[in-house]
Amino acid sequence: MIEPRKAQEPEPAPGPVGALEAVSALVSERRAVAAPLLTAVSELLSGCRSMPDLVRSSALPLRAVEALVQAFGDDLEPCGDGWRLRPDRAPRYRAALRLDARTSSNPAAFVVPGIQPLPVDLLALVSDLVARAPQAKRHLDHVAATPETVVRRALFLEAGFTLAGGRVLFVGDHDLTSLALAAVQPDADITVVDIDDDVLDHIETSAVAHGWKVRCLFADLRAALPDAMRGWADLVVTDPPYTRDGVRLFAARALESLANAQHGRLVLAYGYGDQPALGAKVEDALQELGLVYEAVHPAFNRYEGAQAVGSASNLYILRPARASSRPRGGSAASAVLYTHGTESIEAAHGDLARATQEALVEAATASGFGLTDAVGSRWASGLPEGVNGIALSERLAPPLPQPQNRPAPGAAIVDLRHDPGPLLLRVLLAVHAPAVAVLVPNRHPNLAGEVGQHRLQRSLEAKYRLRYLRSAPTNDLAIVVATRVDGEQLASGRRAAAMLTERPHSKIRNVLRDALIDAARRRGDPMTKNEARARLEPMLQGVDGDATAMTLSWNRLDAVMELLSNSRFA
Repeated sequence: MIEPRKAQEPEPAPGPVGALEAVSALVSERRAVAAPLLTAVSELLSGCRSMPDLVRSSALPLRAVEALVQAFGDDLEPCGDGWRLRPDRAPRYRAALRLDARTSSNPAAFVVPGIQPLPVDLLALVSDLVARAPQAKRHLDHVAATPETVVRRALFLEAGFTLAGGRVLFVGDHDLTSLALAAVQPDADITVVDIDDDVLDHIETSAVAHGWKVRCLFADLRAALPDAMRGWADLVVTDPPYTRDGVRLFAARALESLANAQHGRLVLAYGYGDQPALGAKVEDALQELGLVYEAVHPAFNRYEGAQAVGSASNLYILRPARASSRPRGGSAASAVLYTHGTESIEAAHGDLARATQEALVEAATASGFGLTDAVGSRWASGLPEGVNGIALSERLAPPLPQPQNRPAPGAAIVDLRHDPGPLLLRVLLAVHAPAVAVLVPNRHPNLAGEVGQHRLQRSLEAKYRLRYLRSAPTNDLAIVVATRVDGEQLASGRRAAAMLTERPHSKIRNVLRDALIDAARRRGDPMTKNEARARLEPMLQGVDGDATAMTLSWNRLDAVMELLSNSRFA
């Protein structure tokens, strides 16, 4: 234990500026869970505190408090059996650590509905955002949390974690908690990843309208977490599908996103109603990932529906037990995530019928290219020799470096029988083949009407020419045939769009930079990378240049395509 320093025997100290930097470094290291450390700092600003006082008030381990006292150095002065911060140093610490901006709310006040009155203006704002939200998608297990729950979540997160300047990732957010948190703590750096383009567009549009910092990225978590989110987050919040596979996958991706496994936290909603055996299986899956419980708040979340689980779910506060946040376990390619729709446990697809597979191969090879790739895993009778079987998750994920002598690909077939909508565009962005035949539900939103068909073709016109074979080979299925267009034959303004579709996993800013350079070269006016960057920056206003074509929402991708029609890219 560190004893109070004697005035006549001062210990070596880092000095005033060095002490503040050392204390700030300890606070920064703890990221979202710095509140107990800041409590200890506030105690030392308030008066004389002994080591037992500091441990008790902060609930920090003795070793952490000892490290804090040592970091203060001579900025602490001895008093009785403890220390206090020197009065002349206090203003600098208050300002640097933003102590006056700390919330005075106790997170426990928001755990039980109705105990703490909710801010009227915030509740009205969130209620309006929820009322204007996209319609819930049953096949994605969307069940809306009540506006009161969304507000309590945001207030609980703000009161329980240190989020000013912190990074918060929402793994799925159809409840719009990200927007409520942005309203409560506008200094938080918030990102949402979701598979629902409509949800992403609503969150992004609402955030822009209110001046909040919320970044939105598309992701099919079975394939991968967006690269930019790996090792990024201080705190992760998720309300996943309530299946064992769903909870496990969302939690595993949350672990991958944590910047610091020791100080990172996962806030997860899950309910099992009156089925404790099901709850045990899900909680076992969390433990398999190396997650331990810091708290479980029963029935914290209330829903407009979900009556099978009592219209309620628990709120779990979890932390990694291991130093590394890389989860153990296999691929999620075959995970059954949802309880409803084409991807649910009840609708799990078997092997493709032989006649259907043959029709798909015929559509892909009709233009004369031999079949080389089959994306999916449930083929009727295996694959012919020489055809590469590729998991859908592997195709959607960023590719590994390929050998230079790899043969040019031939035609490809893709099984997307389970796609409720968002994957068709991304598959056609990710697959680079002269001809592709994709099997989809006949009611797929991009086939069911002319509007959806035209939108898909417009987004891909620089890469593929599309044909739609409805009710083929069966009444409930359809085939989308994509034939590669010749990039050299494109109008000059479309070459940049072609470059974007050829590099769907590259950062938007890098693709656009190279497109400017290519356009300048074709005009006979060479441009350096630095010159291209300088010209590009004003054009990227309102564009997430660090996103990729695969992680932008569809509306944002269309906006980038519109930008590429700018004469500078011609």
